[in-house]
Amino acid sequence: MVVMDMMKKIKLIVDEYADETLDILMYYPLSDEVDLRPLFPKLIEDGHHVYFPVTGKSDMQFYEVKSLNDFVSGSLGVLEPSTLDKKYCYDRRKTICLTPGTKFSASHQRKGRGKGYYDRFFAGKDDIYKVGITTESQILPELDSKPWDVDMDVVVTSERVF
Repeated sequence: MVVMDMMKKIKLIVDEYADETLDILMYYPLSDEVDLRPLFPKLIEDGHHVYFPVTGKSDMQFYEVKSLNDFVSGSLGVLEPSTLDKKYCYDRRKTICLTPGTKFSASHQRKGRGKGYYDRFFAGKDDIYKVGITTESQILPELDSKPWDVDMDVVVTSERVF
């Protein structure tokens, strides 16, 4: 029920953000991250282009995925797309990034795993609508952020959107 509540909130954000086809950047969850895979079929059914990350030594690129069966273990042990045919191209087209993190603040600050992949990816891409995905237990009043840390536009838990 908790996961379904979160899926409904995310789907509402997607529907309200645009009445057109979107590029949606997702992630394959680690054990301590919210699992959004149940949302994937609905996003595809609605005609959106859904991308998942592939990490390099210092950067991260997103590639379109058509099936949740198309993943292999990546360089950091995270499942990544096995087919790298269609790379996400930032062209100011409406894009939503469903972004995991280890902690979030009430003022939309985000902490990841300390490698800066998402912060570097978001640099210069202000048009991407950044949606932090987390649980209530990962929300803190404030975080000690660094100048390069990128804030989310909105944060979603199963209980609220803020």
